Amino acid sequence: MSVGYDLKGIQTERVQDYIRGMKDASAVVEHYRKQIPDRFSQFRDLDFPTNLSNSLTLSTFHGCPPDEIERIIDFLLNEHSLNCIIKLNPTLLGEERVRELLQGVMGYEAVNVPSKAFQTDTSWDQAQGFVQRLGVTADQLGLGFGVKFSNTLIVENHRSFFPESEKEMYLSGPPLHVLATNLVDRFRDRFGDHYPISFSAGIDRKNFADAVAIGLTPITSCSDLLKAGGYSRATTYFRELDSRMDRLGVNTIPDYIIKAYGNAEQALSECGKNVEDSKIDSCRKALEEGTSLLEAAGEDLYGRWLSQCKLLNTQTYAENATLDQRYALVKNSKPPTKVGSMLELFDCLTCDKCIPVCPNDANFMLSIPPEQVPVKTLTFEDGSWSVEESGKLVLEKKHQIANFADFCNECGNCDIFCPEDGGPYVLKPRFFGSRESFREFSNHDGFFIERNNGGDTVLARFSQDEYESTLMNGEVQFSGPGFNIRFSADDPEKTVSGEAETSVDLTRYEIMEKIRWGILESGHVNYASVIARQ
Repeated sequence: MSVGYDLKGIQTERVQDYIRGMKDASAVVEHYRKQIPDRFSQFRDLDFPTNLSNSLTLSTFHGCPPDEIERIIDFLLNEHSLNCIIKLNPTLLGEERVRELLQGVMGYEAVNVPSKAFQTDTSWDQAQGFVQRLGVTADQLGLGFGVKFSNTLIVENHRSFFPESEKEMYLSGPPLHVLATNLVDRFRDRFGDHYPISFSAGIDRKNFADAVAIGLTPITSCSDLLKAGGYSRATTYFRELDSRMDRLGVNTIPDYIIKAYGNAEQALSECGKNVEDSKIDSCRKALEEGTSLLEAAGEDLYGRWLSQCKLLNTQTYAENATLDQRYALVKNSKPPTKVGSMLELFDCLTCDKCIPVCPNDANFMLSIPPEQVPVKTLTFEDGSWSVEESGKLVLEKKHQIANFADFCNECGNCDIFCPEDGGPYVLKPRFFGSRESFREFSNHDGFFIERNNGGDTVLARFSQDEYESTLMNGEVQFSGPGFNIRFSADDPEKTVSGEAETSVDLTRYEIMEKIRWGILESGHVNYASVIARQ
């Protein structure tokens, strides 16, 4: 579980019910057990787990008072018997050290942390105090307690990506990795390996194995998974870890930690001063021959050896990461390539980068065959309809890109990595999951499609003008600003009837029909196609 940011909010009945429900979901399980259909009745008597979680992370975020942090965790330990983790801020390093690392060592001179952040956030001395006290409380209650590094770093908004009204923004990724790693080193220098440390700061394929090597767990990745490839990038993390473990000839994480940075001998000497020489010799022999370190050391010595390696490895890695240029501005100043062209509703470079980089999986492929459709305008004059043709609607690409509005929070990440300008989430076909959401976001162009009673209905909004078409038995009812007409889908211009106060651009209808076909007739499954058939 994860909660924040103040005790008053956490103590509300709603949050308390949530916590109790996560610890014991029996009522929910029994409620849904009764709803299992008869055809699956054999599953009704399964022993479903009801203790969904007994651990919790407190996200302190910027400006959360240190005494409030302590009161929250003390309450959760004593009142809910939860194993607790506190997620802390990089400002714990202190203003001088943060600026030294960020601007001096890594070269991010334009990135400035407001001084007030260091005044309002928890200080290192304050954090030491409540960690010590809460650790004692957790030990007395037989519960787990640890910390997590780190939250993002609050910095001044000095760029044009966010509006000027936003005075602050939050830094993550490579520079945060160095700050958080230095925090881990400082924390372990003070508390040793007594408290577990969770980590979330600039993790990627190259440093995931290093985070494992210094004994961090669990390890969270975010910024890297927002890059091209999306969540699939995570598979490379484990390939790299597996490769390093193979090179060291180990098949367990503890053995990997002991051997990772060549600190095993020093750690053994430091933790084995009161251990008989024969035991130490057995450990050294196991190191050389690649045999079981646990069997050679025994559980007690092995545990102390492992802890000492975590401390030494942390020192080694913190020093290396701090000076590693791949975290510096020089290696992180080039934005994704842009080609200078503007996105349109249909067709683009079709690089598909926008699909995996969406953290909400809101962008998807829309299958519409390449085609050239004449652009026609219908005009009703003197009791008859005339048709004027002007150009063509051309679709050349193998598929189109679309966006499911109900999943999109308009973070703009797809725009960052799209080689063209304008943003896929803004300019590509946007699909709404219901008539209600289509109506609610009236300032957003987009579509809603549904199939019922033998007909297909498409609601569309172009430049905030709304249109509706219904196809049933080969006949189309098409309406929009100032018109409501009917025609045969096979031959609109020769079969049109109805009312029109102005000319009717059939391009809107053709676009809506292509959209309808791509959702309902292409055979591809996506959010819009599933909803349309409900």
